[in-house]
Amino acid sequence: MRSATVQLWLLLAGITGLTGGCITGPTLNHPPALIAVSERPAHNLRVFDRVATLVKNRFYDAKLLGVDWKAVTAEFRPKAEKAANDVDLYEQVLNPMLDRLKSSHLRAISPQDAYEHGTEHRAMLGLRHQRVDGKWVVREVIPDSPAAAAGVRAGWIALTLNGKTPDQGPFHFSEGQEVKAEFLDENDQPRSLMLNARLVSTKPRLEARELAGGIWYLRFDEFNVASRRWLSAQLKAHASAPGVVIDVRLNPGGGWFSLRFVVSEFVPGDVPVGAFIFRGGRPSEDDSLTWLSAHFSGRVAVLIGPLSASSSEIFAHVMKAHGRATLVGQKTSGAVIGSLFFPLPGEGKLQMAMFDYHGVDGRRLEGEGVAPNVEVWPKLADLRAGRDPELEAALLELRPAVHPVALTSGGMRARLGEDRQNPNGFPSAESTNATRPSRVWPLDVVGAAP
Repeated sequence: MRSATVQLWLLLAGITGLTGGCITGPTLNHPPALIAVSERPAHNLRVFDRVATLVKNRFYDAKLLGVDWKAVTAEFRPKAEKAANDVDLYEQVLNPMLDRLKSSHLRAISPQDAYEHGTEHRAMLGLRHQRVDGKWVVREVIPDSPAAAAGVRAGWIALTLNGKTPDQGPFHFSEGQEVKAEFLDENDQPRSLMLNARLVSTKPRLEARELAGGIWYLRFDEFNVASRRWLSAQLKAHASAPGVVIDVRLNPGGGWFSLRFVVSEFVPGDVPVGAFIFRGGRPSEDDSLTWLSAHFSGRVAVLIGPLSASSSEIFAHVMKAHGRATLVGQKTSGAVIGSLFFPLPGEGKLQMAMFDYHGVDGRRLEGEGVAPNVEVWPKLADLRAGRDPELEAALLELRPAVHPVALTSGGMRARLGEDRQNPNGFPSAESTNATRPSRVWPLDVVGAAP
């Protein structure tokens, strides 16, 4: 087994976590403090200068990908001084500046966003959108959310939220804020709803259910300690199952250690999981971690899509590279950079892209993503009919383990429909309602990384 370098182990010992993409951020246990108007310009500049210096000294590419960072910071610093509040500072100044580097996992996180992540609640409407047939379609409505209470359904076409289209996100709402939402319903009839944003749980979803032929469907929305322990327990409990479908379509990433443990649940022995490349160009290779693993031996299909990011992409890549799973769905996000979080004045955070990642085959995944073995694109009619075409295709890929009767379209849909807690066909999740795996930290995950 190849061991990590001493430097990497020291980093891992001294920080909250390291990922192939996202990491679980620190928990705040009180709301961020308000900044007095008179103190705002000086505060803004302290935040700005901290961000600019960290990027200059710690970004994974010492040449900053050819960007003239001195000129960029000179352009944005006067704008930072004039920002009236944190929303303007972070969304109109800091993140547009960071976007010049065109890197995933480089994000200034406002104090409010950091606080909401720490409490695992966020003021939201409860929608997930996906581009389907050229339209922004509601792919999922989060249970116990304003959208769910208003009767919004998967398959509705999302037109605008307060006059903005879904691709103009991310959307940040305050608790109680009234939002005008425009849709086309399942009959293409216009629906105009006034929704009040409220706090909804963003705790990562865990879901297990049995499908046709004894196949088990397992979904988890973050690579963390709780999820990997849950997954291991599920695989051990269903060790005799002929196959499993692992769903990471809505998983934005998570911890590097958890990812290495998850790989070992399916692959016997220690196997390579790729390498991080340090700022100076030195690689650090790692293997999977096999301690107390389930070593599930049945067939495996992994559901992926444009919402799968960072550690989810590495997991899919490693499973594919070692011939352990069939990937079904669409190409992943291509947001695969190791990152750490740094505190900013006023309780904000900077997610810093610090380590490049090269896969088992030596290639970068950043900007490229992972392609499925079986490409399946949902259609608007599928979603409106309550179908999950990616899941159906995964079951077909596992067909040697599925009873022939269940392979007919009607039979498969009938069995999928037995999940009465999920009448829309697509597994429900608790998450936020806006975009981009690496632009919005770390749970708003629709569309490609910037």
